[in-house]
Amino acid sequence: MNPIIHGFAHKLEEWPYSSFPHYMYNSPSILNTHVILDLFDDRQNFLDYHNQKLAADILKIIDLDFQIMNPAKQTICLGNVF
Repeated sequence: MNPIIHGFAHKLEEWPYSSFPHYMYNSPSILNTHVILDLFDDRQNFLDYHNQKLAADILKIIDLDFQIMNPAKQTICLGNVF
């Protein structure tokens, strides 16, 4: 997910150093993709997981950016300011 989160690519398939296409499209590779895909049961579950993870990571970044841009927005928890 790093290439997308940091703006180097819009899709994992676009990042030339990613193994993602080998997992999604079964393209020739020295990777044993079946080992990882077996953990997800199938390619669709693998893709769904990555899409959900990406969405969650993007929301975290947006919230962090908001907090940095708005230092007055702080959370008080048990007397501590975060």
